[in-house]
Amino acid sequence: MRIPLVRLDGDESPISWWEWLFAPIMLPLFFIFLLILAIVTIPVEFVYRRRQQRDDTQGEGNVWDCE
Repeated sequence: MRIPLVRLDGDESPISWWEWLFAPIMLPLFFIFLLILAIVTIPVEFVYRRRQQRDDTQGEGNVWDCE
């Protein structure tokens, strides 16, 4: 069984009438997924930048000290 409203490249069959019944369910779920993804990405980027700044400050002066 295929997921309604999701087509592969070689699928040329027309969309059935019953598949359109899933559109009010599938489209909001897709937008909710994108919203959750955006909300999760913001803290991850913040943690990544903080970690990168910490690594940059810890490594100063130690890399080129060959004496």
